[in-house]
Amino acid sequence: MNWLQSIFDASDFMPRSMCGTGWTEGLLLINQSANLIVWLAYTLIPLAIFRFWWRKRGQYPKLWLLLLFVAFIWLCGLTHANDWLVFHWPAYRFFTATDVATALVSLPTAVATFIVLEYVASLPSKKDYETVTTRLLIALQEVQALKDSK
Repeated sequence: MNWLQSIFDASDFMPRSMCGTGWTEGLLLINQSANLIVWLAYTLIPLAIFRFWWRKRGQYPKLWLLLLFVAFIWLCGLTHANDWLVFHWPAYRFFTATDVATALVSLPTAVATFIVLEYVASLPSKKDYETVTTRLLIALQEVQALKDSK
């Protein structure tokens, strides 16, 4: 069996539901439902971020950082999908590969968080925009008043 096939081979393992005697139907239902809901959320969030990135690509600096967050969030969600799958398909080698990929993206994402927050902190606040808008409106009124007086 080649390397790629071995990652998806689950024949050496048993499903998690066969491990231990405490897996009642209710506990299985709660566990499975929670993991699927979390997986769904972790899939929708990166889709929303990717959609934003796609619409704004080229308009703002450092949008590539959003792709890093997309990968990180999606991989975190995949671990929850794996927690659901392991009850039906115990492909622990694949799950380990998923965990390694998540680990490899996690640290750069954590570092990138500082970069993103520094950039966001440098942006004008809503109050800054309101102040500038108010000053511009006053200046426009003054110019209009000068035109009207002539």
